[in-house]
Amino acid sequence: MRFWRDRRFVGSLLISLCLVVVMVLTRAPDRPPGTLEHLWNELLSPMEAILTEVSRRTGGWMGDLIRFRIIVHENEVLREQVAELDALEIQRALLEQENRRLRELLLLAEILQVEVGIARVLARHPSNWTRQLTLDRGQGDGVRIGDVIVTPSGLVGRVVFVTTNTARVMLITSPESGLGVESLASGDAGAAVGQIAQGGLLRVSFFDPAVEVYEGDIIVTSGLGEAIPAGIPVGEVVRVTMEEMGLLREVWVRPAADLNHLHEVMIIRLPEGQTLRWPGTVDEEAYEQ
Repeated sequence: MRFWRDRRFVGSLLISLCLVVVMVLTRAPDRPPGTLEHLWNELLSPMEAILTEVSRRTGGWMGDLIRFRIIVHENEVLREQVAELDALEIQRALLEQENRRLRELLLLAEILQVEVGIARVLARHPSNWTRQLTLDRGQGDGVRIGDVIVTPSGLVGRVVFVTTNTARVMLITSPESGLGVESLASGDAGAAVGQIAQGGLLRVSFFDPAVEVYEGDIIVTSGLGEAIPAGIPVGEVVRVTMEEMGLLREVWVRPAADLNHLHEVMIIRLPEGQTLRWPGTVDEEAYEQ
């Protein structure tokens, strides 16, 4: 019974509300509102205020959300543009470095006036990091076993193996690359051998154990007993060890060429009967003139 009473009450209330709404909507515009209309407006005013505030805040949140998504998208676009600019700047710097190295090699070729070719380093051999590397020139380009490899700084090594398109180079730091050298200051001759255990230094033994040699002295190729021309810079003396009796025991030389950062090198071959005149320095300004 209570259920039906409640239903009748709710139904009556809804009918009353509908009648009030109809009265409000059908009221003539020029007739002042009645008591029921005043009561209706009083009842709906708080609800209208709440709905208005909810609508205002919801609209603000939606606007903030839309603006946030726009800002995130613009930020992503800017990040991509910055990354592209950074990549272009790195590429430009690398090209400038390569251009400078190639200009130095071309200047050296012009000064030496010998048969030369420029090659790029393709790879180093992991098991022989300081011993051998591979160039992108080979038999098809006229490269032969025994050709000398240099940079504008000095001697790199010799070609020991060739294929049609590549050449294998043994670096001067290899223990197998015995090299005839001499002191540029005194002219005393000796032999240099690579010492991997000593950080890629060369150990020089002079034929005269009493020769005077000091830190900072320049060691060059002697041209004796091998196909490497004389006068190519080999390196600089960084340590001299003397025996107790005062006789020279060991001379340690750091290679003139930066063998750990080779990119392009020059392959030279000295025609028979021609001597090599290695320049003291490679002056790029002279090349530009």
